[in-house]
Amino acid sequence: RAAAGESHDGTLRAVRADVLALSGERDESDDSNESNNSNESDERSRSEAAFPRSEPLPDAVDAVYACNLPAELQRPTVALAERLDAACLFTTLGFEEPTVRVRRRSIGGTTLYVAREETGVDNGETCRR
Repeated sequence: RAAAGESHDGTLRAVRADVLALSGERDESDDSNESNNSNESDERSRSEAAFPRSEPLPDAVDAVYACNLPAELQRPTVALAERLDAACLFTTLGFEEPTVRVRRRSIGGTTLYVAREETGVDNGETCRR
């Protein structure tokens, strides 16, 4: 969906962020129990820069897509897509089955899991899960 005044040119904006923080599923206690790993700190900083917690998430998000999504992040990723009212599609690590309800699509030998669809995705069918 393009926001008011934006074109429908098919542009893609990729954002690397902490899905647990953005989905609202991170406990306050998680911050105090985390290690001092600089990669985790950098990831949280990027998440805050992309979508500060004090501001609402953007309205114009069509889909949340994750490549090689581990099982423990599937539920929070779907929750984030629901919060954004966006489609949710992902691939897994290959050896794991999805832990959320999905429809399977095969694209070029890769299985794409569709956990949440928008109208216009998948031949116009609507499937919200």
